[in-house]
Amino acid sequence: MLLTVLLPGEKAVQPIGQEYVEESYDNTGKLITFSCKLCDCKFNDPYAKNMHLKGRRHRANYKKKVDPSLVVDVSTKH
Repeated sequence: MLLTVLLPGEKAVQPIGQEYVEESYDNTGKLITFSCKLCDCKFNDPYAKNMHLKGRRHRANYKKKVDPSLVVDVSTKH
């Protein structure tokens, strides 16, 4: 069961574009890194991958390269 915790004022955003994240394993079969082909970035923990898939940069790249109908919130918070 996945529990989503939201900070005050934070919106629930579903991760998108999982199919563009490749997993790399070492020779023992241990997962060592994730690579996002849409954004050309890497991370090495599942939490970072999940946050990336929900993030504005990834969503904007997904909209630009895959689905122009996706609504992306481009507002910044200060």
